[in-house]
Amino acid sequence: MKMLQKYYLRHYQHRQKVEYQMKNYRTAWNVSLLVIACISLLMLMNGNVGLALPDNMIRVMGILDMCAVVVLVYTSVKLRIWEKK
Repeated sequence: MKMLQKYYLRHYQHRQKVEYQMKNYRTAWNVSLLVIACISLLMLMNGNVGLALPDNMIRVMGILDMCAVVVLVYTSVKLRIWEKK
């Protein structure tokens, strides 16, 4: 009986750890999506509305956008794999 309780306790603790990790992945996914949306809106306003942003700022926003896309893809794959288990 005690071995069974230890097994269930270990299983429960492992499940809690995995849930916490997935919460972090979901948070990273949400933040990266928000960053992509904000940068896209700023780029749109720069091109169409005539918001005059310096060239260096546009380049930095482009680099941030590419980094956010990488994070988005990585977290999407991790979450998809976790959901299939």
